[in-house]
Amino acid sequence: MTELLRLYFDKNDKRQYLRLISPYRTLDILTFFDFIQVEYHGGLTQLIFECEAKLVISTILIKYLQDVINVKYTLDDSIKKDLGFYQNQYNKNPERKNLKYGQDPDGEVYWIGRRYKLFDAAQKHDVFSWLYNDKDEKIWFEISPNYPWIYSAPAKGETVKTYTEWMKSYAPYVVREISKETAKQ
Repeated sequence: MTELLRLYFDKNDKRQYLRLISPYRTLDILTFFDFIQVEYHGGLTQLIFECEAKLVISTILIKYLQDVINVKYTLDDSIKKDLGFYQNQYNKNPERKNLKYGQDPDGEVYWIGRRYKLFDAAQKHDVFSWLYNDKDEKIWFEISPNYPWIYSAPAKGETVKTYTEWMKSYAPYVVREISKETAKQ
């Protein structure tokens, strides 16, 4: 793996960062169509996304950072807990009554919290990451687990918890404030 870029949450604390890596290329020969991975490091190491460099860097990361710097992703008033909690509720039952829904220009109905989704891990949907502003215009980054058996069958010999059992111990992996200065860098 070749490290392409390391983005620190705090310039004075090097323990938490996002790392963009390529399994195949170095930065000098990377093209927008080569796949890269995004990992979170800080208390845990977690792959949070894998896709084409163009999508990761220009379409998602830069656009979302610009939007939260300009306070375009303020959490909806309906969101009282972390976003991963509601994402798991939505995945279990997309028509859940306690969730607020919006409608996009094409008429598609969606759970309002999806607008804050940054990445979902490597198309396996086992981890979600979020970027948003709070009411005080602070910028927040969150990584949350997804119920492991919502989209896939258990592996042979794997101990499965019911959704209800699993949610009893649910907690986000990371909820971290990012300064506007760091987001601009």
